[in-house]
Amino acid sequence: MAKSEEVKLIRTACPAHCGIDACGILAHVKGDRIVKLEPADFPDEKDKRICLRGLTSLDITYHPDRIKYPMKRVGERGEGKFERISWDEAYNIIVSQFKEISEKYGWKSIGWVLGGPGAGTTKFGAYLRLASLTQSTRVSAWGYGDAGLPCGSRIIFGHQFPYMYLHGEFWQRKYPDLLVIWGTNPAESMP
Repeated sequence: MAKSEEVKLIRTACPAHCGIDACGILAHVKGDRIVKLEPADFPDEKDKRICLRGLTSLDITYHPDRIKYPMKRVGERGEGKFERISWDEAYNIIVSQFKEISEKYGWKSIGWVLGGPGAGTTKFGAYLRLASLTQSTRVSAWGYGDAGLPCGSRIIFGHQFPYMYLHGEFWQRKYPDLLVIWGTNPAESMP
């Protein structure tokens, strides 16, 4: 078998498709491409699992319509005209807009909500660090105990907020003027 045809098994965690992101998987890698995912071996039989969403995540990863690079709108909103930009340019745009907002309204005008696919345990620390560094508003109750999120949101925030994000209620609201959805697509991944 030629070296390029060898399949390597790499133990990792399920890609971002739920609020856990931590189910153990074995990725079968051929060259630079994952060709198969399967549950990883664990001593306890009940830990040898992965849901169908996780097992089929390669369909999303390698879908021909997947956007793989930052895109910048070049036409009017709604025209669907975009151009590819570099990651550096994308990060610079994001940083400059955050700075502009913070200088005009203060960092507390920016609220961070964690939830949905891609917001699980493997990314939680980065989210908290960013909110902490900027001294911005942490809106999410995640981290206070997710199992009680529907009830906890009402106690902590006086409303089922941010629980409403999980069920699409937010999208009917008239505010805010800008909502940045980072690392998830509620139109595709939420019920």
